[in-house]
Amino acid sequence: EARTMAGIQCLIRDWDLDCTEEDTMVTQASAALSVGLINTLAYKIFDAGGLDETADPIILVGPSQARALAALAKELRRVEQGERTTGYYRNVFLSDMGVEFPIVLDRWCPKDKLFILDRSRMSLRPMRNDQWHLEKMAKTGRSEKWQLSGQYSLELRNADKCHGFLYDLS
Repeated sequence: EARTMAGIQCLIRDWDLDCTEEDTMVTQASAALSVGLINTLAYKIFDAGGLDETADPIILVGPSQARALAALAKELRRVEQGERTTGYYRNVFLSDMGVEFPIVLDRWCPKDKLFILDRSRMSLRPMRNDQWHLEKMAKTGRSEKWQLSGQYSLELRNADKCHGFLYDLS
């Protein structure tokens, strides 16, 4: 059960599915989200070989960490006298390396986690010989019924080098 459909978090934590505690790109923060924590994780991924010229990285967060990201530099924002917009919102994080990370909000992301994912190295793939197809169901009376069936799984290439996450954020 631990090997099937474990999700992004488990694939990054145990990329080769050997059930050992090899937390290569996983960092326990035990603190509030900060620019330093995100940059440290980005450098950790870069040092392992990720974030190369073909990378398409994003930051995936839930609503509570999106609020923390928006509040990181609100004191830097200047407001004009006639401006009618209030609040703070950030949709791109610029790391110390100059890499831009679009911020993706996901309502099902755990509230204490922040993921850095490389979209160029992840995809949804069909299970072997089970992509979307129509199957005829048993006949009921004079009508025919069909069902659409297929099984798909998430593929993370280089999960130990190109993806990572912070957990235990307050």
